Amino acid sequence: MCGTICGMGKRPLKVAPEAAELASLLNVRFTEAGFSQARISRELSISRPRVAAILDASSAMTVSELLQLSALLELDPGQLLAEAETKAQPDSGAEIPLPDDWEITLAARRVENSPEAREDAFLNSLGEEPQE
Repeated sequence: MCGTICGMGKRPLKVAPEAAELASLLNVRFTEAGFSQARISRELSISRPRVAAILDASSAMTVSELLQLSALLELDPGQLLAEAETKAQPDSGAEIPLPDDWEITLAARRVENSPEAREDAFLNSLGEEPQE
């Protein structure tokens, strides 16, 4: 397929992270429940290529299809959407790599624009006391 959600126009729409997560989540749940794409197609009277397009997020699913798929899994569609939305959010606890000079960068601060003030600030950042 086109790798994106194909819209009605000539240019395909990009897959929203939530839509991709929802498709992935449905894939996992159907696999865990022992459903093949052929079985889903048979039980819901949806063509096999359409089921494949929905589950690989190459085509947007309709609300009706989401309701049918959720019912087949005996799951609440609202909970599936909420879980997909949560998984699509960037991880706020992810480690951010720090530059090699992070200690110096963090110690930087504004000082008066005089040579003495700059020297004092520099010595303070090294943990040394200014000599007077």
